[in-house]
Amino acid sequence: MSALPKKKTKIGGQFVAHLREMRNSLAWWMLTGNDKLVLEAMEDEHLAHASTQNGKLAVTYDAIAARGARRQSIAKAIARVEALGFVECTHRGRAAQAEYRFPATYRLTYVTGNLDGTHEWRRITSQAHGEARIAAAMQELEERSRPLRQRLQRARVANAPVAEERRKANANRQ
Repeated sequence: MSALPKKKTKIGGQFVAHLREMRNSLAWWMLTGNDKLVLEAMEDEHLAHASTQNGKLAVTYDAIAARGARRQSIAKAIARVEALGFVECTHRGRAAQAEYRFPATYRLTYVTGNLDGTHEWRRITSQAHGEARIAAAMQELEERSRPLRQRLQRARVANAPVAEERRKANANRQ
């Protein structure tokens, strides 16, 4: 009689494990498509560092946009995954010029590595609780974004005469 073939017990590459409990959780069901693209980009960054840099994951808007998310939706998607407990921002980044710019860094709460995962997504106990956390995160994002939006608006108003002159000059050339 021949022996049964051995079961394959190794995975042939890097991976990020998702608990079945997490995939079936209310928090997971509340994720939108853009939220999942954010998680995929963060998981990919985690794998790019041999799964050793959780807590120091710097994920750019370009990396998330390359997966299909609209740039205008990325900040809200990051805030949502943070509110639902899948991600923790360990250091807020800053948009600026040249050496004054630095990215935000993140930690995936469901990934084990040097430390066990904290699985903060388990704290979402009801739809209303999840929606309240998302609403609070959107409010915080709005408050953080307001000064930058106001500065950009003032710059647009200040540059409006120059832009109008350029439009007229281009129209006269044609």
